Amino acid sequence: MDRIEIITSVERRRKHSLAEKERLAMAAAAPGANVVEIARAAGVDPSLVYRWRRALSAAPLISSEVDTRDEPTFVPVTIASPMPAPMPALEYLRVQIGSASRVMQLLDRGTYLKPD
Repeated sequence: MDRIEIITSVERRRKHSLAEKERLAMAAAAPGANVVEIARAAGVDPSLVYRWRRALSAAPLISSEVDTRDEPTFVPVTIASPMPAPMPALEYLRVQIGSASRVMQLLDRGTYLKPD
């Protein structure tokens, strides 16, 4: 370990700049990177590096990707093929429990008519 940091004040939280967070998150996102080693070298907890990497990957990378226009815009829309026709409603339902079988006539709203 090349550097030792001694915190003498009561304040324990350190503020990290956006540039430092981006640098560590990009290093952690590199193929084959070891987040624990990157965090240890920077003197931060690995959970912070994971959190920064997650937060920065969700945000746009360049400010030009952010749409700053206040006016509405139109986007092209492709309409898929029409929905298939719905299945015809059941008129009769055969209920079989064990070897017993019964046919019931279905009415509106899930009610049925039991045969005598």
